[in-house]
Amino acid sequence: MDETVLLNEALPAAERFAWWCELTERMPAPARFASEHADDFRAGVRCLDFGAVHVATLFYPPLTARRGPAQIRRADPEWYHLLLNLAGSLHYAQCGRQVSAAEGDLVLGDSSHPCEARVTVAAQPARTLVVQLPRAEVRLPGDDPLAALVADHIRQRRLERCRRDLAEPLLSARPVYAIAARWGFAHPAEFSRIFHSAYGIPPGEYRTAALRVRQPTGPSTEPGREVRAPSTPVRSA
Repeated sequence: MDETVLLNEALPAAERFAWWCELTERMPAPARFASEHADDFRAGVRCLDFGAVHVATLFYPPLTARRGPAQIRRADPEWYHLLLNLAGSLHYAQCGRQVSAAEGDLVLGDSSHPCEARVTVAAQPARTLVVQLPRAEVRLPGDDPLAALVADHIRQRRLERCRRDLAEPLLSARPVYAIAARWGFAHPAEFSRIFHSAYGIPPGEYRTAALRVRQPTGPSTEPGREVRAPSTPVRSA
């Protein structure tokens, strides 16, 4: 295992953003960056090389990263990118799919398709753990217990995001299928089956019950509470 740590804190403030851009341009899957903090862009990266798998932890100020057709034509390692958001708020768009990831959420991307990542933070630097996996080396979840664990964890987090949105009154006009698609479930029938298997109730019925409980019926009604999923853990398909 080879480890590399790169920091730009020793550079003059005016040179730090250019350092970051040059560093990422040399990577196997380059992207273009923009930031409101380009005048003093304090950032760094810690890279671990496990042979075919590459792991990097990055910290940086708020930024926008775009990987377009020009960057893909120039260099495409044909990787999957597994992004673990450690600090800040990550918004990721690819192939018509848009995901907003809070701290602790996972996002899966593909180096062969254009994408955009926008990262916002509050009072601390953003931090992202990136795992780069060659597509040719990725096996189906049933072939590898570790891969299965990562896949079941990712789906559980996506299901939880769907459940939260279904119980949100501000999203009551949004169709169930649109909420499912937002979190990566492209087929309504499959989503309904997975949601029912996980929570014991179809998504439409869950939404109806959740919104009914969260709406106050009169002055004496206690504050609305969120309908929670059964206490049993989410079951894998």
